[in-house]
This record gives sequence, structure tokens and C-alpha cells, in this order.
Amino acid sequence: ENGKAAGVIANGERYDADAVVSNGHFAHTYLDLIDPQHRKKWSDRRVKKVDYGMSTFLIYLGVKKQYPKLLHHTLILSERYKELVRDIFDRKVLADDFSMYLHVPSRTDAGMAPQGCESMYVLVPVPNLEANVDWSTMARPFADKILAFLEEDFGMEGLRANIEVEELFTPDDFRVQRNNYLGTAWGVEPKLTQTASFRPGNRSEDVKGLYLVGANTHPGAGVPGVLLTAEATERAILEDLGKPVLTAKPELQIA
Repeated sequence: ENGKAAGVIANGERYDADAVVSNGHFAHTYLDLIDPQHRKKWSDRRVKKVDYGMSTFLIYLGVKKQYPKLLHHTLILSERYKELVRDIFDRKVLADDFSMYLHVPSRTDAGMAPQGCESMYVLVPVPNLEANVDWSTMARPFADKILAFLEEDFGMEGLRANIEVEELFTPDDFRVQRNNYLGTAWGVEPKLTQTASFRPGNRSEDVKGLYLVGANTHPGAGVPGVLLTAEATERAILEDLGKPVLTAKPELQIA
């Protein structure tokens, strides 16, 4: 109202507020929640000009067999690692080969799976939705290729026959379920010109009273970075409301 965030509407009910904080994807916040006439800096064109990072293809598994030789964390890299990175970030194509991160928490916490079983997920870096990939048809064959590799080439004997629970999560799911622009897994690409104060600010430049937190904002991604975005946003809100800044920690610059 009058160029200022006055609250939010959820399930048809309005909640008035002196300050509104969005922890959604910054592109979703601006493109989908704020009309263009209220966005002079973050116009549609500018939001879309930002470079966005990769997505991931995830396979969540509950397996009624144990693999004692597995570690909690395992990285498996393609033989053509550098070219695969270019396929994902530059050429935006789904390559025939892949690298992956295999996470098996039941290796260190037996309570993560029933006795004699394993819980795990496989994370495979893939291009975001700028790539011409129809995940509604590609998800199953891509998952089958990954599972075949783990069983036949990585030594996880009997994997497919022992899958009790399976769930796939694609770039489309990042877009639909998480409102992540272009189905990215981590949002704004963390390159030098989009790092720290070069990322979208914690205090909206377009809408007074609107603040942004999360991996897409200053100072950056990763769990420590995300926590720092919350601290920077807290300071910005308290300053704007004329309240004392509560933290006694070293000051973090607000972007």
C-alpha cells in the first residue's frame, strides 16, 4: 500500500505487519508476488538477467539391504569432470554421463533405517530449466541409469531388487514445490560478480518495509551464509523501525 509492504495475505486472511520478510527465492518474490509497476530496480528484465545456478536430480531410497563398505558421504566424479561442468552450466544439456554425491546417513546413525536396511539419497548435478529437458518423461530412465551404475559399476550388488522406498525429485519439483526460479537447487549462481554485496539486497530497493533472506541474498549461499542473511536482515529491520540492534556480535554489512 502506497509503495510499502503492509502485510501478507495467506489462505484469504490478511495479516498486517510493520515489516515483511520473504525467505522464498528472490526471483519468485519479485516476479510472482509484486506487480511490475512496484518494481523499478528489480524489473522482470533485470531479474531474468541474473545468472542462475544448476539444479539437481535426487533419488531418495530406502533399501532392505546393507552396504557396510559405504561411507556416510561419497563423491563419485565423471572421468570428463570439467566438460560435464560446462554441459551443466554453459551448454545447458543433460549429458550421458554424470557425477554424483551419495549420502547414506544410516552408516553413522542406525536409527535412520530399520535393522538390516539403509536409507540414502543420490544427488546428481543437472542443468536448470533453461535446458530443454522434459523431466516428466526423462526422470524414470535417468534414475534407472543412475541405479544401474551404482549396482553394476560401483559395487552395490542387488540394489534395484532391494529398493523398498523410492522417491524422485527433479528440477520441475524445485520449481513447483519450492518456487525456485528455473528449478534451481541453490538459486543465484555464486560467481564473483554475484557474491556478497553483489547479490540481491536484504532490504528491498523497490518496496519499503520488504526484506529478503536466504541463499539468494547478501552475503551468500551455504548454511553459514544463509544464517548471516538472517542476521543482516534483522539489523536492517531494527534500524528501519528505530529499534536498538540486539546483537553484540561484530557488525555485518547490510546490502
